[in-house]
Amino acid sequence: MQQLEKDPTIHEVLGRLDNHFGPGSLSVVDYWDADLMSIGVHRPDAPRPLVYICTHKRPAGQYYADIELPSKDSDHPYEQGARFESVDFEHLVKIVSDALGLEQPFMHRGGAA
Repeated sequence: MQQLEKDPTIHEVLGRLDNHFGPGSLSVVDYWDADLMSIGVHRPDAPRPLVYICTHKRPAGQYYADIELPSKDSDHPYEQGARFESVDFEHLVKIVSDALGLEQPFMHRGGAA
């Protein structure tokens, strides 16, 4: 993952997403370079939809997220999708997975078969 000048909370969530979905599953974009507590992720093969993630004024482990959808109008770069004011990491994973059409990795739970 590229080196970004971001708050540690952003580096932490990006690392967790990378570990969850696997290396190379997400592309990171920084349209908000002046905002150290926000970042965007999308599929490597499609810049939209994009999931915007922000940690500003959120308790540890909580995230603001919203979805930017492809625009139907060339005058606007995207259309606003769903917004999520405060979600934990597991909910954020579901938002990213659903919005970007990513498969949830198989998680072996252990125990006898």
